[in-house]
Amino acid sequence: MNPPVSAEGPRTLSFPVGLLHGAGGHILSRIASSIAVLAVVSVATFGLTSLLPGDPTTFLLPAGAPAGDVAGLRNDLNLDSPVPQRFVHWLAKALGGDLGAVYRTHEPVTEAILRTLPVTAQLVFSVQFLALVLGVAVGVRAARGPGSRFDRLSRFGSFSVMAIPSFAVALALVFLFAVHLRWLPAVGFVRFGDDPSGNIRSLVLPTITMALPAGARYSRLVRIEMMTTLQGNHVQLARAMGIPERRIAFRHALRQSLLSVLTLFSLEFGLLFGGAVLVERVFAMPGLGSLFLESIGRREYVAVQGIVLTLAVIVVLCNLLGEIARSLLDPRIRVPRSSGA
Repeated sequence: MNPPVSAEGPRTLSFPVGLLHGAGGHILSRIASSIAVLAVVSVATFGLTSLLPGDPTTFLLPAGAPAGDVAGLRNDLNLDSPVPQRFVHWLAKALGGDLGAVYRTHEPVTEAILRTLPVTAQLVFSVQFLALVLGVAVGVRAARGPGSRFDRLSRFGSFSVMAIPSFAVALALVFLFAVHLRWLPAVGFVRFGDDPSGNIRSLVLPTITMALPAGARYSRLVRIEMMTTLQGNHVQLARAMGIPERRIAFRHALRQSLLSVLTLFSLEFGLLFGGAVLVERVFAMPGLGSLFLESIGRREYVAVQGIVLTLAVIVVLCNLLGEIARSLLDPRIRVPRSSGA
C-alpha cells in the first residue's frame, strides 16, 4: 500500500545524518573538474594573448626608437622566449601568487586587481540582490495566475529586456535619469568609505542596467518551476484541506523552486562578471572590467592573463560552491556509487 501524500509536499531541503559522507564523492569530483577547467583557461588565455597583434614596446618606447632599444626592452620583458617556456615561467610564479607586473607602471598585477576588484564585486552583488528580489517576486506573481494579464506582460517584458543590448539600456537610463531628470550621476564611481550616499547613487544606473536581464531570467525560472509544482498531488491535497492559496504558493511551491534558483544564482556570477566589462566602461567605473579593457588596448599581456585567471577562479569557485550546496541539499544529483554488480 502506497503511503498517503502529505500536504507538505516533498522535503527537498532536508539535511539527514550522514549527508556529508554521501556527497563526498560528488564534491571531490566537482573540485577535480574545477581544477581542470582552470588549467584549460590558463593555457588558452596565455596562448591567445601571445597571438594578439601588436607589441607592448610600441606603447612603452617613443616613436622611432632605435632597434637596439626595442630589442633590449623585449629581452627585459621576456618576449623573445618561446611561448611554452614563457607559459611555464608565468604559471610557476602565478601559483606562488605573483602574477607579474604592469609593463607601463611596474605596478604588480595582483595589486592592480585587488585595487579594482572591490568595485566590480560591489556592482555584481548589488545586481544579484536586485535581480533576485525582482525576479522571484514577478515569477511568483505570474505563476499564481497563468494566462492572466500580469503573466502575459511579465513574459513580454522578460523577453524584451533580454533581447535589448546592455549598452542600449545603459544609454536610455543615462538620458532619462542623468541628463533629463538629473537625479543621478551619468558616469563615475564614489567609494563607500569616501561618501556612502554618493556610492549608492553612483551604483544605481549600472545596477539597474545589469539587473533587468538577470531578473528576467530569475522570473522565468521561478514561474516555470512554480507552475509545475502547483500542479502536483500534494498541492491539490493542500487545497482540498483548505490551506490558503498564498500559503501554498510560498510555503510549498516556492520552497521547492529554491534549488533551481540556487543553481541559476551561482551561474549568474559568471554572466555578471563578464557583463560588468561593458557596463563599467559605459559608466566609467574603475573596476576590473575597465582594467581589462585598458590592458588589452595597451598590449599589457601579463595584466590580461592575470585578470582572466582571476575572473576564471571567481566564476569556477562560485559554481563549485553552488554545486556543493545543491549536492548537500538534494541527494538526487549526487553520483551514486557503483555496486560492483
